[in-house]
Amino acid sequence: MPGTPFEDVFLRGTTRSFVIESVNGSTKSVARYDPNTTVVEISNEEANAVVGKLRLEPLPTMARQIGQLNDFFDEYDIDLENNAIPPFTCGIIIDGNHGTGKTMLLDHIAGARWGRVVHISEDDKPSAIQSAFETAVEQRGATTILIDDITTLIGKQNTNRPGYIKAIKTGLDTLSQKAKTDNRRPNVVVVASCLDYLDDIPYDLQRPGRFWQHVSLPTPDAPGRSEILRSMKPCFPSQDSDKYIADLVDRTHAFTGGDLRNLIAKAMQARRKRIGSQLDKPLEWEDVTKVFNEVRPSAMRDINLKPPTIHWSDIGGYDDVKLALRDVLRTPAVCLFLRN
Repeated sequence: MPGTPFEDVFLRGTTRSFVIESVNGSTKSVARYDPNTTVVEISNEEANAVVGKLRLEPLPTMARQIGQLNDFFDEYDIDLENNAIPPFTCGIIIDGNHGTGKTMLLDHIAGARWGRVVHISEDDKPSAIQSAFETAVEQRGATTILIDDITTLIGKQNTNRPGYIKAIKTGLDTLSQKAKTDNRRPNVVVVASCLDYLDDIPYDLQRPGRFWQHVSLPTPDAPGRSEILRSMKPCFPSQDSDKYIADLVDRTHAFTGGDLRNLIAKAMQARRKRIGSQLDKPLEWEDVTKVFNEVRPSAMRDINLKPPTIHWSDIGGYDDVKLALRDVLRTPAVCLFLRN
C-alpha cells in the first residue's frame, strides 16, 4: 500500500531503500503483489524529469512512413474534435515484409523516451497484457506499449488466440473510451508490428477505436536501396565507392534493408578471411561477390524456385492442346518452322 517502506533492498547490483508512492496510479489504494502480473515501477525525481517528445526523426527510405507516424503521435496532448471518431484510437500497426525495418522503428519509438516503455511478448499471458493496459491507464505519466510481431500472440497457430485477442481488444477499448470521455487521448500509445495488416490482424482488431490505422513499409526500390547502402557507409575504397554501390543496387532487386545489412556483414566476414585482422583494409568487390549466393532476398522467401514435376496425367482436360503439343515435340521440322 502507499507509504510502505522497503529498507536496504539489493536491486540491480546495488542496495537501495524506497517507499511505495502509489498503487495503480492511486495514492490511496491497496494491492496484492503477484510476481507474475504485478508491475513495479521504481523512479526518482531526476528520472521523472527525463521525458522525451513522442516524435520520430527521419530515417532512410522512410520519409512517408515517419510522417504518418508523427501525424498519429501529434494527436496526443490536444483536445479532440467531438466528431473525431477514428482519432480516438490509441493503437497503430506497422506492417511490412521481413527486414523492412519494423523492429527498428519500434526501437526508435522506445528511444523517444516518452515516459515508461512496456514490451509485450509471446511469453506474456492474456492476464498480464490486461494488467499492463490497466496500469498504463491509471499511471500519471505517459506509457508506450510495444508489441513486436503481434502474430505470435494472435496468430492462428496460437491455441490461446481468442484469449489474447480479447485482452488486447479490451485494453484498446478502454483507452478509446477514456479518450471519448476526456475528449483527448490518454497518455498511452500502443504500437504493434506484423507482416501483413489485412491478413494478420483479425477484423475485430481493425475496427475504429482499436488498430484502425496502419503504416506499411514496402520493399525498397532502386533509389531506396541506394539510400540505405549510403547510410550504412560500407568501407569500400573511396575511389570506387559510388561504383560499388551502384553495382550493388543493380544486383539486389527485392532486397530489403535487413538483407542489405546481412550482405554487407557477410562481405566483411569474407574480408577478414582474406586479409586476417587488418581492419584498416577496405572492402573489395570480390568480398561482396563471394557472398551473394548466401543472402536470399526476403521478398522471395516464400517463393518456391523449384516447382514440382508435372505429368500429362496431372492436367485435366485440354486434350486437343495436349495432342497439338505432342505433335510439335515429335516433329522437329514443325519446331524449326515455328522458330523461323
